Parts: sequence; structure tokens; C-alpha cells
Amino acid sequence: MKRTIAIIAAAIVLAVLLPRAAEAATVTSNISVAVFCYNTTLNLTTDKLTYQYNEVANMTVLINNSQNRENLSEVLIIEFYNSAGTMVKYMAKDSAVAPGNGTNTTSYNGAFTGLSAGNYTLRARIIANFAYPSQNVTAHDCSVESPAVLSDVNITVTQLIPNPPGNLMLLLDKVPGPNYQDVTLNWTLSNSTNIFNYVIYKTDNWAAGFNYSDPYMTVGNDATNWTDPTSDGADQRYYVVRANNTNGLTDENTYAVGKFNLHLYTGWNLVSLPLLVWNETMNDIFYTREDGDLSNRWVATVPTFQRTDYYLGFGWFGDYDTMQPDRGYWYRSQKNGYTTTPFNNTIVGVVPTTQRSEAIYNKRWSMLGWTSVNVKGMGTAFGNPSDYDLVNLYYAPGHTFKRTDYYLGFGWFGDFSTMNPGTGYWYYSQNAMQYSWDYQP
Repeated sequence: MKRTIAIIAAAIVLAVLLPRAAEAATVTSNISVAVFCYNTTLNLTTDKLTYQYNEVANMTVLINNSQNRENLSEVLIIEFYNSAGTMVKYMAKDSAVAPGNGTNTTSYNGAFTGLSAGNYTLRARIIANFAYPSQNVTAHDCSVESPAVLSDVNITVTQLIPNPPGNLMLLLDKVPGPNYQDVTLNWTLSNSTNIFNYVIYKTDNWAAGFNYSDPYMTVGNDATNWTDPTSDGADQRYYVVRANNTNGLTDENTYAVGKFNLHLYTGWNLVSLPLLVWNETMNDIFYTREDGDLSNRWVATVPTFQRTDYYLGFGWFGDYDTMQPDRGYWYRSQKNGYTTTPFNNTIVGVVPTTQRSEAIYNKRWSMLGWTSVNVKGMGTAFGNPSDYDLVNLYYAPGHTFKRTDYYLGFGWFGDFSTMNPGTGYWYYSQNAMQYSWDYQP
């Protein structure tokens, strides 16, 4: 063995010292591979340590080698080892290393397709193909040739959840018949490619939330709608639709739509929109209307009332024909027989979850709406009232007003203490200036 090493070393010395022929360099077949892989150092870095399934990774390998490698064709390999030390994946890049000596940096971008969630060790290797005259191409692993140095990187791969379905809407059947007041969910397909099905969740109590471990219904991966056959029996019902993929992963969107039964009585009602409706026209919102119904709204900037009336066969006609969130509206129903017990006018729309705003005018009345499906205390709903501000609501069954007042240092005191969905309110502000009423629904 010692004799062999001595012969190899002598050959190296001779190859370096002997003059070269003018026509071409020749290399004898006994040149040691170790010379060309000698002093190889591989340092692997990555742009982050946690990736999602199918996410593109940016790997950078810094290669140090003191030898001239102009006759080498090299391949960069990045290997993935699981916690048991088994190599489960590799990514290769041909001609990754520039010829010459010194330092070379090369990058590789690759997706983690096929990797399950877990922790992995990444290792870089260089495979060198030697192509000398009179020699066959021979592959050598420079990463394990003495004295190669490896720098491992530990990463975590998480499964990528699918994208949610889009454009979720809730449609209400307003035509009297067997499906009257049933609701239908509509959506567009997720743009993820491996969808297995769509999962529908519901709750009849928004404050209680959704139980995402107990789906209400599942439908196929090509479904874009579903009708709830029991929705007409619920006073309120809210839905979330999520996409589930073939890896068993479900998206985590919380975008909710719902139905809310607005209780109306024969005669006057003071109401507001609890949901963000897709169609704000009076014709669409008040589908239970009858000939002679009318609505009033208050314009605080003038100040004066505006009025619109419903004419059978024609529609609403007057100063306005739409209904906006965050505002209160008077509605007078001509429907007979509902003086003390209400009838339902169902509102469908998006559940509001972000901050709402409406103007409150100084030293005058404002007619406000509570665009929320939550019941909240007056102290929470109005964050900065002035001393002696007051709020009225109209109690339709008793055809009377209820009132509560604000006292600085004490709080709200009177006939009611909460803001309720679907209810309109008269608010009188003692503030010297107009301000924006901002509230969290």
C-alpha cells in the first residue's frame, strides 16, 4: 500500500515538473482522483428553515477547492434525509460548478413535491465526471473524497393547505312554494389542483362559533352549490365552505355568509341590516312587501325625512330605493294580522367581521343601524359618548319608544343596555362636533 501511494505521488510530481508538449496536455492514467477533489468544502445554506409542501426552496452551496478543475464536469446534488437517517429525496443540477480553482457559489431552486410533513436534514454533494484523453468517463463523489467537509442544514416541511373556494354567496328562494325561504350556497371552485371535496360548516348561533371538527355537509370536488333543506326552520344560520385536498388537508378560511330573519310587525318598525347584502335595493331586501308599504329615512345633514312607497306591480318609488348598512330605517308594513306577533323577512348576506363606521352629527339626531349579528353592550358599541347622549329604539309590539341615556362617570342607564342585530336606533349626540362612530361588529 505504501509503495502504491509513493508511486502515485511520484507520478503527480513528474506531471507537474515535466515540460508540456505544445500540441496538447496529456494525462497519464495513474493520476489520483484525490488530487482533483482535494480540499473540497461544501457549505449549504437555505433561505428559510420551514417550508410548505410544494413550495419552491432556494438552496445555495458554497464550494471551496484549491485545485484546478478545468477538466471536470460536475453535478450538484442536494439530498433530504429523514429522522431515521434514510435519504428520501434528492435534487440534482448538472454543470452546477464553474471550472477553475478557488471559491464557487451555485444556487438551486426546487420544489418539495412528494415530501410528507416532517423534519429533514439537507446535505450537499458534488459528483465529478472525469473526461481525460484516453480515459473513460468516471464518476467520483467529491463529497466523500478525503478530506471533504460537509455542512448539513436541518429544515421542517409542512403540508400546504389548499386554496379556499371563491365568491361564496347565499341565495334565498323568495317564490312561495315547497322551497320557499330555503337558502342555496354558491361558490367557485378552488384553484388548487388536488381538491378531494368541499366541506360545509354551519352554526345557528354566531356567538357559539363553528365546530370545524363536525362538518354539516360534504359535496364533491366539482360541486359549486348546495341547497340547505332545513334552513327555513332556523331564525339565523351561518355557513363557511372549505376545500379539502387529497392529502387530507383542509383550508382554514373563515369567510362566512348567513341568513337572518328580520322580524316585522304590522305598522311601524325601526330596522337596520344585520348583514352585508349583495343587493341593496328595497325590492330585493323587502320581498314580503305589500301594496302601500312605505319607508322613511332620516337625513341628519339637512335635517329632514326622506320617503319611499311601494306600489304593487311597479315597485318602490320616492326619494330612495336602496338600503345601506350602519343606518336605521323606518318601515311601515300593511300586512294584516301581525300587530303583536311578527312575520319574517329573511336577510341574506356576508357576516360583517371588520370595523364599521358611520357619522354621528353634533347636537342633533342621527338614525343609526347595527350592522352586526352580535348582541353587544352599549358601553362596547359606543366607545366615546358625551355626557347626556341618549338613544331611542322603537318597540313595535307595544307601539312605543324605549330610551337609554349616558351619564359621564356612570355609563348608560335606561330601558335597554344592548345593541341588537336588525334594530334601528335614534341617537342624539351632545358632542360639539360631528365625529365618526367606529364599532367592531
